[in-house]
Amino acid sequence: MNKLYILAIILLSSFQLASAAITSFEFSDGNTLTLGGRKLCSWCEGQGLKSTIDIEGTTSTSAFCGYGYYNEEGYYVAPSNCNTNRTSYRCSQGHSWTE
Repeated sequence: MNKLYILAIILLSSFQLASAAITSFEFSDGNTLTLGGRKLCSWCEGQGLKSTIDIEGTTSTSAFCGYGYYNEEGYYVAPSNCNTNRTSYRCSQGHSWTE
């Protein structure tokens, strides 16, 4: 988890979600940090079933993603983030998936 994500978690946690309308924060790379959000099993939801969801585990990579470079106009271009975070879930009806 990079420093920007950690800072966002600290800031959002410290403000205790002063407004009920604030439930998530979207980062420029497309990742979303959701606070108090919902997680549903899509299989159960499709069949009209209810289930609880357990987090089975999370894996993260912390790799060197290469050096940036300077483009034709002389501007620095940072390397894209090559690290991943994957979380495995299992619902009480036995379905499992990874996001």
